[in-house]
Amino acid sequence: SFIRMVPLFLVLVIIVAFSFQIMLTSLYGLLMKTNGYPFWIPLIREGVGLFLEVQYMAPV
Repeated sequence: SFIRMVPLFLVLVIIVAFSFQIMLTSLYGLLMKTNGYPFWIPLIREGVGLFLEVQYMAPV
């Protein structure tokens, strides 16, 4: 019984998270005219981090 509820619970969590993000993006887009730009910054940072490795030189 619990095993049958796991996929339904997972779908419910995804729908709630997605609808919350859509609500926040449209609310901030209407209020601040940013079109949700601040929401893309962490996604871009993590995506670039997957493909590129930045090595910082030690200060001299």
